[in-house]
Amino acid sequence: MAHDSQSGPQSFEETTHLSSLTGNDGCVLIGAPGPSQLLAAIRERGPLVTGVGSLPFREPVEAVKFVARTAADFPFWPQLPNRGRAELMVPQALGALALKLGPPNDDGTMSLPDLPRDAIEDGFDAAAVGLERYTGGGFLAFQDAMRAGVFANAIALKGQLCGPVTLARQLKFGGESVWHDRVLTDALVELWLRNATWQIEQLMQFGLPVVFVLDEPGLSIETGSPVEVGRRRDLLSTSVDELRVAGAIVGV
Repeated sequence: MAHDSQSGPQSFEETTHLSSLTGNDGCVLIGAPGPSQLLAAIRERGPLVTGVGSLPFREPVEAVKFVARTAADFPFWPQLPNRGRAELMVPQALGALALKLGPPNDDGTMSLPDLPRDAIEDGFDAAAVGLERYTGGGFLAFQDAMRAGVFANAIALKGQLCGPVTLARQLKFGGESVWHDRVLTDALVELWLRNATWQIEQLMQFGLPVVFVLDEPGLSIETGSPVEVGRRRDLLSTSVDELRVAGAIVGV
């Protein structure tokens, strides 16, 4: 697959919000203890530094070089929203379907076409998964760097994706959030799981533990009724279990 060579202004301070994912920084690691390889490295080296995901670059290769300088032991693939709206978190979570929906709205939401709900569900089921040069230029460049041995000393890899609750809140159907339609939410989450699992499998090909973090700002939009809170909790718990089966250590 051809990589995008889009370039743009590179001036910025080489600083970004980095966080250690050792469970004590606000990132909650979920599930059983991680692979012994990762835990042993943490005990030996101390807290490992990685990135939250987004970087201010427009050129994927330059972004990966920055990751190599700042988080070589625990690298992450860089999300590059400055390249275009297709690299925002909602289109990345939708995979190839995002390219058929057009760019996100100014508020970051995306809108489904005005079709019968059955047709929308069929579209979810048939959608191809994965990131490509428009929605995940940083991911492709990161894979190339892994194959080239740029991160030869890494002891774990980090991936990330918009979580299912936030995705359902940010995707609109008939002017309303998909979250308010439980049947459509279930179909959307199946598509989301396929995209998340695809990313985990891609990263696991390099033979290192994979920490996969769900970006879930939608969890804090409102407290909601006990039923609503329970629904969010149950969806997130089920999704995390699925990703653990795929082989990842999951954080939220």
